[in-house]
Amino acid sequence: MCWVPVGNNITMKILHKVFIVITLFFMGCSKPEKDMIKKDFMKIYPTAVMLSYVATEGDSDNVYYEIKYKSGNKILKEIFLYQNISDVWKMSSHFTPKVGQTNF
Repeated sequence: MCWVPVGNNITMKILHKVFIVITLFFMGCSKPEKDMIKKDFMKIYPTAVMLSYVATEGDSDNVYYEIKYKSGNKILKEIFLYQNISDVWKMSSHFTPKVGQTNF
């Protein structure tokens, strides 16, 4: 808990602004949970092994994840698009990128 002397309006205004900035930062930085990504991946590729995933592009409502996985003895890549609809993240599409494709 933060102790602030009573009557110090400048300190209260600064703390209020800091609180607002921190709250907005965390609200804007939400993204799909790790378990959700793994679960969605396993629905589509139940026999594959997910090796890694990373958010490659996005904003407050859309996040593209590049997922690397092993199927048989091949290492492959898939892009999953998650969209924030009414404060709920859902995978809306997925595709295999073309060789050398970096923009989605």
